[in-house]
This record gives sequence, structure tokens and C-alpha cells, in this order.
Amino acid sequence: MRISLLLEREPFGSILERTLESFLAQKEGGPYRVRWFSPNPGMRKLERWGYEPWLCNVYLNMIAAAGAEEEVFSVVRREYSRSMSCWRRIAQRAYVQFGTSSLGMAFLSQAAVGVSPALPGGRQILIMGGNHRLRLFDQLHNRVYVILKAGFDARYLVDEVKVRRQTAGLRVPRLLGSDPMGRWFSEEWIDGNPLNRLADRSIAQAAFEQVAGVLGAWLDARADHADLGDYCHGLYRRANTLIQNQQLLLQEEKVVISALFDEAFALLRSQDSGRDSAIVTSQSHGDFQPANVLVTEEGGWLIDWERTDKRQIAYDALVYTLNSRLPQGLAHRVETALAMDGGPEATVLRTWPGMDWSNRRYRRTVLLLFLMEEMVFHLEENSNPVFFCLGSGLKQICSEMGPALRVLREG
Repeated sequence: MRISLLLEREPFGSILERTLESFLAQKEGGPYRVRWFSPNPGMRKLERWGYEPWLCNVYLNMIAAAGAEEEVFSVVRREYSRSMSCWRRIAQRAYVQFGTSSLGMAFLSQAAVGVSPALPGGRQILIMGGNHRLRLFDQLHNRVYVILKAGFDARYLVDEVKVRRQTAGLRVPRLLGSDPMGRWFSEEWIDGNPLNRLADRSIAQAAFEQVAGVLGAWLDARADHADLGDYCHGLYRRANTLIQNQQLLLQEEKVVISALFDEAFALLRSQDSGRDSAIVTSQSHGDFQPANVLVTEEGGWLIDWERTDKRQIAYDALVYTLNSRLPQGLAHRVETALAMDGGPEATVLRTWPGMDWSNRRYRRTVLLLFLMEEMVFHLEENSNPVFFCLGSGLKQICSEMGPALRVLREG
């Protein structure tokens, strides 16, 4: 998530200050002062105030020291140079190229960060914002530090580190170290292109098939069976707790979301029978989407396991094939998925382990479970009490869930 969006949701400046002061004190062995300035007061003022100036472009999601070495911006260029909209690509590429130059950094930075004392090797470091954590790219040591943001639940990092230690056989960045308190870990820097930013679709498809095949086999090796009713009740309880504790939802909105969950739960219970009373579960990646697959000359790498959890085994495949991290239009994609018992679009789902995608009744059950799992995902994403605004994803999934349930009820 870009810093421009984080600023709309949370007090990002104060979170950044507390996060970096704590991390740098531990990493460098001494106290640090970190201050967020918005708008950017200018490098000369920061220096007069006794700070090393770092510049922030909130739209390119980057914070770098003034005069940072050009090579450190490679991750920004790979992630943002190619727009998903054809008509914006030339302008966006030009903006990224200028914005990551020395002159462009000073001219386009909307905010600044003051660091005191100066950070050793600071000109070879890049910091990027994120949903639950910051990423600090250390070019000199070819290492990335993943740092839990102050005030965020440590389980996002603890669970990821635990699962990452069990990912033998997957192409995942190698863990290099971690904090026993669960506040940060470090991994090797994989300087690859996100799958959704590749111009060559044949390379992107080959990388996806490689990663999906290995991930599916990994999930299959850890598969387990759960009672469908018990699994549904667990989702139902989690959702109700999250809904009632959500401070940013109006009471009428809570009633609407609870009613959607009640409807999904009732449909699942009507599906339940002795023959279909079990569901295959596994330890999911949790956010298997194109942005979390990096492509290098060696192939595809699967990154960002922060939302790992035990879910139905179909979960990762459905996140990807239904493009559920962009919920707008999800109801239509659910309708298409329910109907697909053949054709190239269904290849991933037909071959995913632990599923019988040729069975329409089974597809309906899996899709109903998935809608409940996605609602829980978005409710959890918005459960932090420091937020002062709900993310757009929760609003969109709520608007899509009603039409999707109608499709599944009538189909």
C-alpha cells in the first residue's frame, strides 16, 4: 500500500517515527531521532535543525536520503514504471524516471524525514511503506529488513517467520535473521519485476504457472480435513467479533454486514450433507496475487507471507483467479467461476490439489466459503484501532457480496 493511501487511513508520520526510532536504536546500538515533515520544508532547513535529510515521494511509496545512489531505486522503477493502464504508461514511466533522479527527488517530494544522527550507509538505503510493515532495502548488504509498524499486531510478522522456516521447495527469499520479539526480520533482496508489471505476457504466464504449481504441491503436502460445519462456525464467530469491535462502522453498516454473513452461513448449511461435510484445509499464503510474485532470470519468487493462515485449500487459487484483492466486479467473477467446468480459464482451479472443480455443488460450497473468508480478511485488515478511515476494500467487498450470494443461491 502506497504512503499516499496510508496517510488517508492512519497517522503514518507518527507511526514512521516510532517504528524507525525503535528499529534503528536496536540495529545501530544507539538512540536515534526520526521526525516526519509534511509538507517538505527543504533540505537546508532540515540540516540547520540538525537532521540528515531524507525525501519522501508518497505516490512512489519511497523514502530515501538526499543524494541516494541511483541503483537503490531499482525496486521503485520495477514496481511503478509500467502502469496497468495503457494510456498512462508513457507519462508514468517518465514520472518514475524523473522522480528517482537526484533533481526529481528534491523537486517532487511531498514530505521529508529527518534522521539524527546520520544513518551509516544511508545513501544505499531505500524505505518503502506497507500495510502492516515498512521495508528497508539495504543495497550494500543485498538485504531487506521487514519492520513491523508501531501499533500493529506482531502476529503478522511472527506467523510469517514461522511459516517461512517451512517453505523448503518453494522459491521464497532466504531468511537472514529475525528479532525474537517479532518486530522485524531480514531476508535476501530479490530484485525482480512484479508479475503484473511485466510487458511480456508469455514470461508472466510461465512464471505464474511455475509458482502456482510449486505452491499447490506445498499446500497439498500440508493438507488436512476439517468438518465443514465447524469451519463455518469458526469463520462466523471471527466475523461477528470483528464486526462488533469495529469502531469505524456505523451501527446500520454492522447490521448489513452481519446480515450478509448470516445469509452466507445459511446457504452453506443448506449445502451441508453427509457426503459434503468435510473441507480440505492447509496453511495458505494468504495474499497470492500478481504483485506478490517477483520474476527474475531464474523464474518466479513468492513474497509477502504476512497474511498466512489456515484456510480452505482453494483459498490461494481463488484469490488469484478471482482477482479478489480488487473486489470491484467480484460478483461477476464468482458467477463465471461457478459456471466454469471447462475451458482455459478454469485450468488452475481444475488442477489445484484437494479440489473437485468438476462438481458444481462443490464449486458452490467452495465459493461460499471463500466469500466468508474474504469478508473476514477485509474486516481484519481494518481492525486496527489507530485507523481513522476504513479501507476501500471492505466497502467494495460488502457491495459485491450481496450480488455474489444471489448468484450462488440461484445457481
